[in-house]
Amino acid sequence: MFQQVSLQSARAIMRRVILELGTTVELDGVPLAIFPDVEAFLGANDAVLRAAGLSTGKLATLWRVGQAIASGAISEAMLDARSSADAGHLLSDIKGIGPWTAAVILLRGLGRLDVFPGHDSSVAANLVLAAGERIDIGAALETLGSQRGMLYFCLLLARLEARGEIGRASDVGTVARSGRAYRWP
Repeated sequence: MFQQVSLQSARAIMRRVILELGTTVELDGVPLAIFPDVEAFLGANDAVLRAAGLSTGKLATLWRVGQAIASGAISEAMLDARSSADAGHLLSDIKGIGPWTAAVILLRGLGRLDVFPGHDSSVAANLVLAAGERIDIGAALETLGSQRGMLYFCLLLARLEARGEIGRASDVGTVARSGRAYRWP
């Protein structure tokens, strides 16, 4: 959902998908939406997912990923058992999953700090923001070695800090679904 769109757009799309397909529970009077499982996604109507903001290409890729998970062709255990390079290749074998997406899945989803999502459109700008000057990203990644993924998180934090979003509570919005209102942080 985060490929080639702004972070804000991707969050909005993901929010709509979660509210549409996920289940809700209430905790201390606050309704919470639970991320939908693979079966909920695979059983969803394409028109509903397109209305949530998924393009035809993203929908097809997510469907292929869902099928791979549901069939057992790919699993978290399989990825955990492989080196980051091999796990990235396994993910990239799914049409629509390229090196950037595979790296983000490994880094953000599985905590593999030895990967770095190269070709990220915001990396160079965020690096200048964090360092105060242009630096050689290749040299920085080489120096960081097996912890290079931490740079990605530091750059994200630098961008959020520059926007004044660190330490600020998330906005709470209300979304109507099936006639009921849900709070979303």
